[in-house]
Amino acid sequence: MILSDRTIRQELEAGRIVIDPLGEGCIQPSSVDLHVDRYFRVFRNHTMRVIDVKEDQENLTELVEMRDGEAFILHPGEFVLGSTAERVRLPDDLVARLEGKSSLGRLGLLIHSSLPGSERVLVRDAGGLRLRPVGEIVAKRLEGEVVGFDPDSLDVGYHRITGWYEGAPDRIYEVALASGRRVRVTAGHNLFTLDRDGCVRKTRTAGLAPGTRVAVARRVPDPHGAVAELRPLDLAPEAAWDELVVQGPVVDLAFAHHPADVADLLAAGGFAPPARFRRAARLPASVLHLLPTVAARLGPEDRVAVRGGRSSIPAVLPVDDDLAWLLGLAVGAGRRGHLAIRDDRAVLDRVQAVLGGLGVVARRNARAVSAGSAVLALVLGWLSPDGGVPAAVLGWPRPLLAAFLDGVGRRTAEPGSRLADDLLYLEARAGRRPAPVPLPDRLLVDLAREAGLDPVAAGRAMLRRKGADLGPAALDHLLEHYRAFAPGSGALPRLERLAEGGLLWDTVVEVRDTGEVETVYDLEVQPGGRKVENFLAGTGGVFVSNTAGFVDAGFEGHLTLELSNVANLPITLYPGMKIGQISFLRMTTPAETPYGSKAAGSKYQGQRGPTPSRYSENFRSPS
Repeated sequence: MILSDRTIRQELEAGRIVIDPLGEGCIQPSSVDLHVDRYFRVFRNHTMRVIDVKEDQENLTELVEMRDGEAFILHPGEFVLGSTAERVRLPDDLVARLEGKSSLGRLGLLIHSSLPGSERVLVRDAGGLRLRPVGEIVAKRLEGEVVGFDPDSLDVGYHRITGWYEGAPDRIYEVALASGRRVRVTAGHNLFTLDRDGCVRKTRTAGLAPGTRVAVARRVPDPHGAVAELRPLDLAPEAAWDELVVQGPVVDLAFAHHPADVADLLAAGGFAPPARFRRAARLPASVLHLLPTVAARLGPEDRVAVRGGRSSIPAVLPVDDDLAWLLGLAVGAGRRGHLAIRDDRAVLDRVQAVLGGLGVVARRNARAVSAGSAVLALVLGWLSPDGGVPAAVLGWPRPLLAAFLDGVGRRTAEPGSRLADDLLYLEARAGRRPAPVPLPDRLLVDLAREAGLDPVAAGRAMLRRKGADLGPAALDHLLEHYRAFAPGSGALPRLERLAEGGLLWDTVVEVRDTGEVETVYDLEVQPGGRKVENFLAGTGGVFVSNTAGFVDAGFEGHLTLELSNVANLPITLYPGMKIGQISFLRMTTPAETPYGSKAAGSKYQGQRGPTPSRYSENFRSPS
């Protein structure tokens, strides 16, 4: 819940929120304006070839102080650290979000921004693995885990959502990649690139160009505890329940243990007398649904049919390779109703065998096979109402995904369609889109020197090719070689992360200004206080950064600003000018370990002025 101006004033008067100094007229309807201080930190890129996150970063930046009447000039493409003039303190039950002033953002000065609400995010929650619009996740404060990569190991896994944010409207850009992946973000949002030293870097959308390589998932792990089964009654919309009947052991159970309830429900629904249903050993699905203890006993021996129909299918369908393949075949053929497949003899033989295993009669001629089952036709429609991949498929184990994709086979989805978008995510889940790694030439030079080899000769001998990429085989060969000849190399872990981590590198084809302005949203991913700061989003899945503007409960100090100029002209920053606005969100309960507490390991508590990264402290042994 975002605090209103009235509540902000109450919290300020009570001393629970501190903003010092608080300028007159700075309280807005749902935020407070903050000003930029006279201190800036500029990056001394010429002092080191690579930023080693294990090393102290104090010497990477230089502190610059503006005297009275002076202004700081931020040139195009530059990135500097600034600071708020105000000191901010939060209680243990409020978090805050800092955003740049929209009027400055329109000039090209960016602090941080996010994604439009329609961009989909892969989320694991109680309902399984689902693609959900980020706007829906934020609006409903949905709990769950997103797919992100560990910044140390580059391993891809599931990480808990720890915060939700809705921001002001901003201009939207679309980044298109060679694989067909796309992501819509603001100019200030970061994607991840690889530098010549083999280190992953955040790169703002406005700084991307055709040919740039950005991080995508090598594979998305199987969600733990996923059950690969289909339950037709769970897929059926409520309006269809009266038209479906169930038969089998569960019906016998209902009549044996709940005869009065069954009779009352049949009468209330306007159905025939109970004796008629008992003789037929059937019950309407709508009646069974109102007997939850009985419905929970549905199993593979029970069957579902359309009222008056002669064909039925199991009420619980455990998914094996054959059924996964058949569903892939149906989706690839665009079948959302009656199943009819035209293909070669081997495919038709397999379709007929799978349908026979479901107890469905198949009609067959020399060129096609079709299923004579009204209920199966309904289920296929319910599985994929939007023409995409059935939602349940996303969470299947990798072997079943492979069978499903084999069923889709050579059939190609129309580019930009929901099916094409969903298939990109499935291929990421299955690890089916291998891609070369951009050649980190300075990393290879360092490795060769530490192994006592001539870098040029070593490169020619091991790669045996020209180009700017390392294929999987070449990368594995390099890793094996340097593990043998330079096992103690300080550069070796970077090569290991590239070869064995969870990232691949897709190529930017276009960065397009859509001209659209939309409300933007973001997620915080910081499980257990550890910053993951990324999640998979967009069409097909592209890693985007996050959390740049979050302020933890219990924080006290001046706020460091990440300032970028994405315009074509220099921007003048005057000390004391309004730079951003801070909004406040109330937590469900006070934090057990608020920022600044000893257990939180807070590195920036009490900071004054623009503070460089203290990430290296994560590698130090606790005292």
